[in-house]
Amino acid sequence: MDRRSLLKSAAALSAAAAIPTVAVEAAAPAIPAAIVPQPLNVKPYANYVWEWFVSHDGCTYYEGFATKEEALEYAQKCDYSLIAECMQQDFRLEVDGWRILEDLNETNYDLIGEGEGIECTNEQRLDLEAMVNRAIEAWVVKHGINITAWSFDGTRNETDVPELAS
Repeated sequence: MDRRSLLKSAAALSAAAAIPTVAVEAAAPAIPAAIVPQPLNVKPYANYVWEWFVSHDGCTYYEGFATKEEALEYAQKCDYSLIAECMQQDFRLEVDGWRILEDLNETNYDLIGEGEGIECTNEQRLDLEAMVNRAIEAWVVKHGINITAWSFDGTRNETDVPELAS
């Protein structure tokens, strides 16, 4: 760099340093809408319907059938003793904002010591909670992760399976 370019750069830096902070803040662009978290248009949650399942003990159910007759036929062939209508459910993906903050404070205990840790208003905590929950949902959708829980949301019409006549 020649001397003239160096002097021009120094002058530009001096001029930039002289700009009041207030003017810089006022001129700061708004955050683009693409960066502001938006609700997901696609939810990872399924809309489950009642289906017929088979069981040995009424605690654990297997397979899923559209009709009672299909479940009954399968249960008789495969030696199950019960059938019932069951509705599946998804894992709950919600994380409470206070738990997130508690975990952050615990992770940073050696830096915080007996201090207060991260403090925020209730609105800020709820905003954190909403942002993290949307991120979890987006992650599940992006990777196609199955979030069907092993336990049912409901069970009804439990019926004993009659033995087949020989």
